[in-house]
Amino acid sequence: MRARLIVANRDVFLANRLVNERQARYDQIGRPSGVLTQGEFDAAWFSLDATAGAVRHAVGQRIDAEMIAEQIRSEWVEARSKTEILERLRERAHEEWQVEAGRDEDRTTDDLVVGRHHLRHGSRTVRPTVTMETKS
Repeated sequence: MRARLIVANRDVFLANRLVNERQARYDQIGRPSGVLTQGEFDAAWFSLDATAGAVRHAVGQRIDAEMIAEQIRSEWVEARSKTEILERLRERAHEEWQVEAGRDEDRTTDDLVVGRHHLRHGSRTVRPTVTMETKS
């Protein structure tokens, strides 16, 4: 997904560069001045019109590239958001597991201490062992 976004951004950059190059070419073309023959006027007009058309076409390509890049960017943002949510859920589940594991360890330690106490002091009542089922 990220690679698609990088490629789309590169396409926008290249399209923008093409617009700038074509605009610079259009700006460099000499403008007719003075009295011209019909052939000279037609040649100047054709050159200016063709170059202006190339600029318009490049602008259209840039707009298309920007739209595609924006679509991919929004998809990437959505995917990134979902990934962050899943990461937070995993972290929360791990933290809950750690808390439960700590409680299990405390219960086991309590059972050992109580059992050892009863063995040393000869008490006949033994506390039943409490076990927790593990979550799968």
